[in-house]
Amino acid sequence: MRVEVSIENPGPPLRDHQVLVELPRGVAGALRPVMDGELLSYWREGVGRLWVKVPYLPRGVSTLHVYWGNVEAEELSSGEATFNFFQDFSYMEGLEAWSQVGGSWAVREGRLVGSSLRAREGWDLLYVGRAFESQVFEWYGRFRGTYAGVAFIVGRDSFYYVMARIPLYGDFAYGIYRAGWSVELGAAGASDEGFHLYRLEVAEGVASLYVDGVKQLAFNVSRGAGCFGFILWDGVEGGVEVCWVRARGYAEPEPTVRVGALEDHRPTVVGASMQSPTFVGRGFWVNVTLEDRAEDLSRVEVVVSGLGEATVVSWSVEEGFRASPGLASLLDARLRRLEPGRVELCLKLALRWRAVAPTGLDVAVTALDRAGLSSSAYYASAVAVASEVYVRGLSMRPSHCHPGQLVNVTGYAFFKGYDVPAEGLEVVLEGGGLNYTARTDGRGFFSLAFKAPGEVGEHAYRLRLKEAGVEAALSLIVDRVVLSWSVDREEPKAGEAVTFTVLLSYEYDRKPV
Repeated sequence: MRVEVSIENPGPPLRDHQVLVELPRGVAGALRPVMDGELLSYWREGVGRLWVKVPYLPRGVSTLHVYWGNVEAEELSSGEATFNFFQDFSYMEGLEAWSQVGGSWAVREGRLVGSSLRAREGWDLLYVGRAFESQVFEWYGRFRGTYAGVAFIVGRDSFYYVMARIPLYGDFAYGIYRAGWSVELGAAGASDEGFHLYRLEVAEGVASLYVDGVKQLAFNVSRGAGCFGFILWDGVEGGVEVCWVRARGYAEPEPTVRVGALEDHRPTVVGASMQSPTFVGRGFWVNVTLEDRAEDLSRVEVVVSGLGEATVVSWSVEEGFRASPGLASLLDARLRRLEPGRVELCLKLALRWRAVAPTGLDVAVTALDRAGLSSSAYYASAVAVASEVYVRGLSMRPSHCHPGQLVNVTGYAFFKGYDVPAEGLEVVLEGGGLNYTARTDGRGFFSLAFKAPGEVGEHAYRLRLKEAGVEAALSLIVDRVVLSWSVDREEPKAGEAVTFTVLLSYEYDRKPV
């Protein structure tokens, strides 16, 4: 399944911006937010709430899709990959990214716990050791005591902080380590010992504090960049407990997110057919029709079985067409868009002559989308496979020849029961201690040429269509002309007529020339 999410950005372009997607009911399992074929980083905040990091949001409307429903997919929720800063203390126990001034700060039982030591009167501070500019800081936790809260440090010797009761105090002239004079700017709710969702927005010289989505107060800061942290007054009892904290990009106005209706998006195999009959060695077409209403087809795998070993042909967006080495070879492949949401995969295969002669072929198809969701179909086909071959028009010319004369053996190979030439067969002619090879062409024609032996006599040859197991016997008579003569008078007298008789005949069969 998938849902379409449209994001309208009325302001200037934003890069690596986090947006909150409120998912419909029923969305469960591993999620895959995808934009323009790219898998986006995300973090799940409870049921139905999804933070997605979008690489680029131009002015106007952009679209992404959230996929789910693949039970084999791995959960990829990652706050670290999604936010500019993130720490979930339920499994991230280290404080390496933080700097500490006084107090007792540790991770216990899945929470950041800070408490005052009451060893001196001064500020205890834990803050992220890098400055953020125009950010939204959020955390889930609670403050105990009047002088426990959040700090936003804008300089080495000055900081602004929000207290938990929560009165707000301003710029301290005497620095970070001791209290000086202060100006109370307002209250931000009472310390009720409960856990709340806090949000501090700092941008363009203004800091605003929200508690559970309700704005409590705002105050000016000298800069829009600074370090974020938590603060305690060491002179009184107080505490800070935080489950998680994050920082994300600030935008004003914030992009508007709209979620569409649920769609059954996965590509569906709706049909498959194979050309019948199929002739071994000749190309035949396998056609697969798929519905791809989401138009995000990523990969199709076609497995042709019924042979001695299966042949796998695949297509993917990244690699195009590929075929595994096997008993069938891929001659041609095409992906055609029949209409919106419907495509046809056309594969031209050729069974190799060494394939085990099947009685029929079957095809199994698996289609996947970019989110890894798939559908499969199996088709038991009644395709007839023609593999029996015979030789037509076999001849050896000349059949009688002189020693060393050039001899040609020609013929045609055809499939039995069909007037279809058998292409690609290996033809072997053996005899006289030698063998000669050729292959049938698209007409089924083959031709072999050799020189006749030097010995007079009848020579036997065997013609084999190697892969088809067809044999034929041939014979060649090698002969030569011999000259004999006679005279009718052995001792003729002068003036008598003498008759010479000259006879030309073949040496082997004695026949006259």
